[in-house]
Amino acid sequence: MSKSEEYIEIKSFVVVNPNFPVVTKESALKAVAMAEEEMKRKAIEVLSSVLDNWVHGGDADCIIAEFEERLTEG
Repeated sequence: MSKSEEYIEIKSFVVVNPNFPVVTKESALKAVAMAEEEMKRKAIEVLSSVLDNWVHGGDADCIIAEFEERLTEG
């Protein structure tokens, strides 16, 4: 479970039906921001690992393709 999912779980509460918990707008927006930061961090880690494997003069298209491949794996 990601940090944003954990945050929503903690901040949600039941109004009528336990299958449909409620979360405040403020908490939802904070969870979205947390998820965005997590995705940025993961993208930077993946790009860094891809670039570490390429020597200078590598084909940009190949680097981009490998980056996209690794992003979809994670």
